[in-house]
Amino acid sequence: MTIAKFPFGLICLAIPASNIVTMSRRSDARMPSLQAAPLGRGPAGLGAPSR
Repeated sequence: MTIAKFPFGLICLAIPASNIVTMSRRSDARMPSLQAAPLGRGPAGLGAPSR
């Protein structure tokens, strides 16, 4: 039983660690598109008609 605890613990730590790395890469990839938006208009309002 104790032989299985160590590999299982490594797997349980590796899954959240890979999720954190993936989320940080995705947020880094999104940042330039948000900075390229015109001033005064948010990214959500680019396709919506103004009232």
